Amino acid sequence: MGDGPQAEIPWPHELAGYDDALVAHLEAARADVLSRPREADAWVHLGMLFEAHLMLQLAEASYAVAVQLDDGDPRTWYRLAVMQGKNGNVEAALGSYERLESLEDYGPGWRRKGWLLLGAGQPREASYAFERAEALSPGDPVAHLGRVEVLLEVDKPEEALGTLELIGPIPPASRALFHRLRGLALSRLSRFEEAEPELLKGRGARTSGPDPWMKEVAALKVGASAILLQANRKIESGQLEAALQQLRLLEEGDPDDPRIFVQKGRVLDRLGDWSGSAAALSRASELSPDDLGLALAMASAMVKAGEVDGALVAAERLIELDPQSAGAHELRADLYLGEGRGQDAMAAVAHSRELGVQTASLEVTAGKAALEMGDAARALPAFEAAISLDPASADGLAGKALAALGLGEGAVATAAVEGLRRVDPDHPLLGTLEEALREARAGTSGASPTDDMLDGNHTEPDQ
Repeated sequence: MGDGPQAEIPWPHELAGYDDALVAHLEAARADVLSRPREADAWVHLGMLFEAHLMLQLAEASYAVAVQLDDGDPRTWYRLAVMQGKNGNVEAALGSYERLESLEDYGPGWRRKGWLLLGAGQPREASYAFERAEALSPGDPVAHLGRVEVLLEVDKPEEALGTLELIGPIPPASRALFHRLRGLALSRLSRFEEAEPELLKGRGARTSGPDPWMKEVAALKVGASAILLQANRKIESGQLEAALQQLRLLEEGDPDDPRIFVQKGRVLDRLGDWSGSAAALSRASELSPDDLGLALAMASAMVKAGEVDGALVAAERLIELDPQSAGAHELRADLYLGEGRGQDAMAAVAHSRELGVQTASLEVTAGKAALEMGDAARALPAFEAAISLDPASADGLAGKALAALGLGEGAVATAAVEGLRRVDPDHPLLGTLEEALREARAGTSGASPTDDMLDGNHTEPDQ
């Protein structure tokens, strides 16, 4: 094969803006590959440097050469599988995990494979992978939480919630994932008031867990990446003020690194500084304008800070970036509704329908807006559409009953209330609706249940 490289050495298109320390390390690693082109460990080291600094495509290419040179190193196959999964090469990643398993049973590898299988729509195979991970790494909380995700995927929220209750102490790094899964389970059970705070706590949840082999990669972080890693560890352990101090020092040195502002937004959010969090995430979004997840996080932070106009602008920007983003459409419509702009809320839902985005939440918002404007005739079909999309929509059933009562359609209202009682016996409007039905049957008049809804019982925008 000669003395030259076995393959073209992966390399960034542009190094401008990278830390000088990182550039020096990358140049040294490339020089090592050039001097030892047939040694797999030289390619692995270069790949790990790329991986440590989130150059994932370059890392995958480096590891791919390494396994060609040495087919028997399980750690290299693991690194390759992880990168293939993160880069969306699912089938290739599953093949690499199989090769890893033929060389060594590594618990975190099975756990990562489980999450990959879940994303690929293979819950049964994912469940087996999580079980293997737990058997090989007893006490791995993320493998256990993976099995909860499987239960949600196969529509067993009650069992998922019960399984969560049996999990022991959750380490700080996995608490957001625990809260996200609990919030999803409660939501599927129509326990929305309990679900909302759990989902808020679960924002930014990650499926990475204990992984000794990852320490090899983390040790290669240099410059700002190393400090960001330290700050992240402080955030996860609750040392928020110390993390914020580190991030502010980084910001002074590099005011154009979006990663710094993302972390700063996380810290300020946890410290209760909603305006500061919104400002930090807004700056991060300016620096990474095509990051949809970041834009949605910024909009949510603005909602918490009471910056409704800014959140509306962010929602419009999200819809511009991804016209099929249901979350963005729901956020926009809910913000209009929360501001008492019913006509705008209905127009926003109509626009969503035109784009082919139709969810139960959007239809409920349209129905509530129509009720707030005193138009029960327009509200009823919106609530019926919500129920058609989600038969367990408690707000859809409550709204349908309200609209039907407003139109004098007692039988329709009775059926909706019966459905609401089955779906959510603790719904805040259930008692009011039952009393209104009794009064309607007795031919007496009382306060309209719609008035009660307009006095504050409508659902606030998701944050």
